[in-house]
Amino acid sequence: MQVIIIGGGIAGLSQALSLHQIGVSCRVYDAVPALSPLGYGINLQPNAIRELSALGLGEKLAAAGILTKELAFYNKHGQLIWTEPRGRAAGYRWPQISISRGELHKILLTAIHERLGRDAVVTGHRLTGFEQRGDAVIARFNDPSGRPVGAAAGDILIGADGIHSAVRQHFYQGEKAVFDGYLHYRGIVEAAPYLTGASMAVVGHRSHRAIIYPVMQRPGGKVMINWLAYTRIPPGAPPLEAWDTVADKQACVEQYKGWTYPWLDVHGLFAATTDADVLQLPNVDRDPIPRWSFGRVTLIGDAAHPMQPVGAQAGSQAVVDGRVLAASLMANRDPAEALMRYQNERIAAMNDMIIRNRNLGLESILQAAEERAPDGFTHIHDVLSQEELEHTAISFKKAAGFDVETVNSRESFVDAAMRTNIHRRMFLKLVASASVSPWLPRAAHAQSFPNRFVRLIVPFPPGGGGDALARPLAQRLSEVWGQQIIVENRGGAGGNVGAYQAANAPPDGYTLLLGAAYLSINPALYPASGYNVFTDLAPISLLTVIPNIMMVSNSSPAHSVREFIDYARANQGSVTFASTGIGASPHLSGELFKRMAGIEMTHVPYRGAGPAMNDLLPGRVSVMFSNLPGVMPQVQSKTVRGLGITSAKRIAAAPDIPTIGETVPGYEVATWWGMFAPVRTPADVIEKIRADTVAALGHESVKSRYEALGAPPSPSTPAELAALLRADAEKWAPIVKDAGIKPE
Repeated sequence: MQVIIIGGGIAGLSQALSLHQIGVSCRVYDAVPALSPLGYGINLQPNAIRELSALGLGEKLAAAGILTKELAFYNKHGQLIWTEPRGRAAGYRWPQISISRGELHKILLTAIHERLGRDAVVTGHRLTGFEQRGDAVIARFNDPSGRPVGAAAGDILIGADGIHSAVRQHFYQGEKAVFDGYLHYRGIVEAAPYLTGASMAVVGHRSHRAIIYPVMQRPGGKVMINWLAYTRIPPGAPPLEAWDTVADKQACVEQYKGWTYPWLDVHGLFAATTDADVLQLPNVDRDPIPRWSFGRVTLIGDAAHPMQPVGAQAGSQAVVDGRVLAASLMANRDPAEALMRYQNERIAAMNDMIIRNRNLGLESILQAAEERAPDGFTHIHDVLSQEELEHTAISFKKAAGFDVETVNSRESFVDAAMRTNIHRRMFLKLVASASVSPWLPRAAHAQSFPNRFVRLIVPFPPGGGGDALARPLAQRLSEVWGQQIIVENRGGAGGNVGAYQAANAPPDGYTLLLGAAYLSINPALYPASGYNVFTDLAPISLLTVIPNIMMVSNSSPAHSVREFIDYARANQGSVTFASTGIGASPHLSGELFKRMAGIEMTHVPYRGAGPAMNDLLPGRVSVMFSNLPGVMPQVQSKTVRGLGITSAKRIAAAPDIPTIGETVPGYEVATWWGMFAPVRTPADVIEKIRADTVAALGHESVKSRYEALGAPPSPSTPAELAALLRADAEKWAPIVKDAGIKPE
């Protein structure tokens, strides 16, 4: 097998070493004339060091970098918010290492030259296109001047070419980077150690923060300190295409005046950095995508999941990507199946990390402290409880796959695959030579289902309506089956990320999908989603049919639907409406409302009900449409003002809230939630899941919870759910088209 790797950064080089370890030939191509990486810092988490150590690089990395001992968060006044041990100090078997990117790159490149040969990395080759021909991938290249320099053929092509990936652009043409409005400065300077001498410090809040950590020991007891600073992008800043350009250092330094603390002079550190060593770039990422692997081509690292630099994740996850991909190639003889297996193991978690990082991930505690105590605090627990701090820290590590238990308890991905591969070959050899009945046991169907845990994928972030419906149902089914039902939130692309994962899961009943109206809307909105709603998913049962709700903040002048319409007409051009995402049922509810009410509103999409609610409460958006279950607590507690229900009749859970149709005749929108499985799941397993789900919906623990959320149980047969799915798709397709709704 021959593999073409596009991109000679950390992802591409570590991938090449992993492939070499399993005996696969590869070559790395990069556009630059010579590899000369920048010397700025990077943090490698223990999960990545665990894998790099399996490649024999652990000692070299430790010698070249700093073994991080502590992560500490401070507010802008220099007050400690949270601190936790890191690496071996936290109980990991492997360290967390802060290191210069240049040193890391040199270690990887030297290892490739020694193990694969100097011709394993080819520079001056910019990818201009590729095509798949049967069992081969043909890649074409130009030199730095733009002249063609030939082509390369391989069995697989891996796009490791970063956030501006040409490979990704081939499949997602016209996709744009998502800019969050902040400018990101970075610099490196020699200085005296601070705190433990191996501490990573994060200071400030979302719109004004600094990240500081040492990356290298220097003579005389000093260290090289890497720093990053974030600020709102100023007028005249570089366009998004201008990356790593020399910055106006003084413009950065001026914004950190006063950031001088007993434990570190942040302002002084920035000011002491040589002007040429301060670079700037826009703080961008890209939206999650539903698919990385296409036949014999796949994406890794920032080409697959470009994320904002929060929580020291990008480099570490790129290393893990390469290891999982190598292990998948060992476990599957068919390259296309191997790439799909790798994708399915990684994509949901990484898409989740993109969203978490946009919300600051673990650094979200900085923003919480700023919002609750902008002038500082006497004690942090007056602002954030110990439980809240611990939950934020632990949940982020688990989501990123580097909590202590997970990292310490597993083998290297490649080592585990090697062991499994040996056992598999021995088993097949025994089967081939056996003289007794040459059959393998058939998969157990409904008689023994389930005999292990079951995943229920909710394709939206935690805290929304899907979460509220999934968890009581999962709890009851866990009790009935005697096996845990794990609810996995896999948000992204309007539900497509989670739905795609479910559609491509093994059809054995152990992966289920919480479907909803998004399944009937998305075929019109995402025609190239990578799965077919009607042929790749098997309906099981409807769960509930519910309305959406129209809400405003308590500071809004509108106390009714009529008053809101009058307000919108009097404030043309300034009225905004929030929804839980482009093309979702709440979005279409708002579009239909503004059309039938004859008003203008600008749509502001959010990634879930929680973020949208955060902007509705202070009145940053004029109105919000949402699924009722996800916001019922705020409605019932009068935290927000419910103006209207989208159903034809008022509902028992909120009888005082009128229907929108009482003011706008003929207005009606209802949405639904249902259970699905991958197509080809055995019919008897489908029937068992359906029967047990229907029984669970009738159980008091589930029924009462659903009714309290305004979502009375409405079970159905698979055929009835399939008919509803198709009818809804036919209803929404022309509305999506006429409104010109496009995914961002």
